[in-house]
Amino acid sequence: MFWVKLLVATECVLPSAGLHWSYLATFNLEVTQTEVELAGLPPAFDGYRIVLISCLHTSGFGPRELLLRRELRYIDADVLIMAGDFHKYGSSVHRTLGATRRIFQGLEFPDGLVATKGNHDSWSMVRPLREMGFRVLFNDCYAVYRGGVGPDRGASGLTRSVEIAEGGRCRPATLSFVGVAAARRRDPDWIAALRGAAPDSFKIGICHSPDGAVTAARHPISLLLCGHTHGGQIRLPGVGPLITETRLVGPRFAAGLCRYRDMPVYVNRGIGWTRMPIRFRCRPEISVLTLRSPR
Repeated sequence: MFWVKLLVATECVLPSAGLHWSYLATFNLEVTQTEVELAGLPPAFDGYRIVLISCLHTSGFGPRELLLRRELRYIDADVLIMAGDFHKYGSSVHRTLGATRRIFQGLEFPDGLVATKGNHDSWSMVRPLREMGFRVLFNDCYAVYRGGVGPDRGASGLTRSVEIAEGGRCRPATLSFVGVAAARRRDPDWIAALRGAAPDSFKIGICHSPDGAVTAARHPISLLLCGHTHGGQIRLPGVGPLITETRLVGPRFAAGLCRYRDMPVYVNRGIGWTRMPIRFRCRPEISVLTLRSPR
């Protein structure tokens, strides 16, 4: 079925844009800015900025990786989240890790680098990624604090953000990033991932595929961040995204801010490509999300 769709897409793309321009589009990186209004967001996190990328699919440090590094250097944000798929099938893990190290080395975000495993990534990559500074989450969570003094931070836990007073004492507002590993044959284990999150923390889920929204919506997750779809990679006028590689959610979840039931979901279009090195009307994306409390 994939190849039938690809053939149809190629027949449409080639006369109008040419394969050459569709290939060049894979380098036409776009930085998008989106404000996400979230009910229940602690005031201390109003204005919190997240850089979301996914689907690097690197097999070595080349022009695309250099462009990505240059863009990331000039983005002012609190945290960077990589929603899986560092690797590309057919390339060596060693080359993937080498390119990843060069892309992210020296980049600084106050709350660090956070990642989850994609379906292209192997478990052998987890330890090297952690040694590079990534907090790789699979069925796990990572908490950040604003205001007051956070656990294990001492006086240095004091931040520029709004403090929350309770019972005459100052306690921090907590945001928990809850990550699950990509799983093709079973549902993501949100119960295990949420186990370490403080009950009163504001929870943001990270799942490689937007299919994870189906199960995430059953849990106290206020926003889900995903990749995997590449935005469809080829988007035809009047047709939309042809190939999203999702099983449970439709093409409406190919890219951008959408909603599954009452839960906002943001799907990043990815950096790289799979199967064929072309993109049509679907630029690779660095998403910059600004969290907002309801006005």
